[in-house]
Amino acid sequence: MVKIERVVIITTSDDKLGDTDQRTGVWLEGAAAPAYFLLERLEDVAAPYYFFLQKGYAVEIASIRGGIVPIEPKSLTRPMKHFTRKFLNDEAAQDLLYNTKSIVYINGTEQDAYYVAGGRGILWDGSINDELAVLLGTAYGAGKVIGAVGHASATLLRVVDPKGKKIVAGKQVTGISNEEMDVQEVVQGLVPFSVEDKLRQAGAFYVKAKREGKPFAVRSGNIVTGQNSESVVRVSELIVEGLSMGVRMTP
Repeated sequence: MVKIERVVIITTSDDKLGDTDQRTGVWLEGAAAPAYFLLERLEDVAAPYYFFLQKGYAVEIASIRGGIVPIEPKSLTRPMKHFTRKFLNDEAAQDLLYNTKSIVYINGTEQDAYYVAGGRGILWDGSINDELAVLLGTAYGAGKVIGAVGHASATLLRVVDPKGKKIVAGKQVTGISNEEMDVQEVVQGLVPFSVEDKLRQAGAFYVKAKREGKPFAVRSGNIVTGQNSESVVRVSELIVEGLSMGVRMTP
């Protein structure tokens, strides 16, 4: 009997940026939106969702708190990419987006891959979330494939292996760069910290594309990271590559 791989896509539950009144959530990515806007983009969810389905995988969508995934209001005014349009007109996909399971109910050993979608929202409710850190740590210890893109690479900072070592230490990892992240966002309190700086401080070998805003992803063992939302398809490919090569057995 052929084994069906199982993947869970994890998103933010935040609809505001920290203590500010600025709304956020899932960004409905449009072709006109440059990569460095990087609010939460539905393309970060939609593209991997369909990529994994096309591979015959079982796909689940979870969020930090469960329930409806918030949508970034400004993104509704922009032209949408193919996967985003398809996702919004897909009744099954919409049901998943509006009825997500909280990560506290996700088992760290039952899925084959755990992918965290990017965006500024996940910096606030994901990077400091103990339950998410434990979930990803359990998954990593069980040899599962862990993926993250853009701002979501920050969710790996607090994750440790069974020996208590940070899983990003000594690994090639990428995430949204300082050039892509507006420095003023940190000053204005829209984001809590620089993802690139924090990854370096955690002992990761931070790598990125030669040109900002271009797709770039890297796999280091069973950790897959993408630099920005333009990288989601490549991240999906590397997750599939990791699963097919069995790296989940050698964390």
